[in-house]
Amino acid sequence: MSIKIGNAPCSWGVEWADDPRNPSWESVLIECRESGYDGIELGPIGFMPEDPGELGDALEKYSLELIGGVVFQPFHDADAKADVVEKARRTAAALSAHGAKQMVLIDSISEQRAPYAGRPNEAITMAQADWALFVDRIRDVAKMGTDEYGLTVSIHSHAGGFMDFKAELDALLQEIDEQYLKIEFITPRDTSFVTIKESESFPPSFNKYMDNFRDGYKILDISSETSYFETPYEAEFAPGEIRKEVGTKVTFNILVDRSGSYLFTKLFGGSCISELFTI
Repeated sequence: MSIKIGNAPCSWGVEWADDPRNPSWESVLIECRESGYDGIELGPIGFMPEDPGELGDALEKYSLELIGGVVFQPFHDADAKADVVEKARRTAAALSAHGAKQMVLIDSISEQRAPYAGRPNEAITMAQADWALFVDRIRDVAKMGTDEYGLTVSIHSHAGGFMDFKAELDALLQEIDEQYLKIEFITPRDTSFVTIKESESFPPSFNKYMDNFRDGYKILDISSETSYFETPYEAEFAPGEIRKEVGTKVTFNILVDRSGSYLFTKLFGGSCISELFTI
């Protein structure tokens, strides 16, 4: 088994796109590839080119895959909402344009909270009304990334922000409703060689009494869908007929209650699906 490992512009000190101390975006790609990495994160929006052609050509030139991106913004600041949403949307669009699937939301460092980093018993907390609006802002951005761009959106706790400690993460997941967890099975070869499909004899199912979920979490429903996509591989299917292969994708949509709406959480679902593949 092989594992691909990626890096991120923050390893080069890139935290903000307009920091004059930043190295050039292309030098980051060059050094990332020379160091042996297979992928790179987007970094703060505006650091890498947002033109899909320009960045796509560079990624291909240096044999790198865009693997995800981070929205490191002040979700805690109500006055910054429009700017946060605008940068989140640009991030989602850039990721989607290059086939990246992961977008991580981080509440950036607050001057009020920074002195209490790592000290949950001493840190100041938001008033309930402010907390409710804070959660709404995270929910709205996560929903946008999921529904409009097809991304898997995660929440990441960060020292010095208002989503720092376990109690805050627990509260966030409790206050956001159910989510769809997507599990995809993909064949990278043409359908004339191999295909997968949902079993007619064994439809998607789950055990309502499974015990490997966190207390209070439960599966509400499972549905599935089959789609097809063009792969990057070409083959000759008849004399003189060369085209790209078409692969199959079967997606199982698992509706999970109280696991964080539109926010990806780790889920061990070894017993949650029963399916057969026809190959």
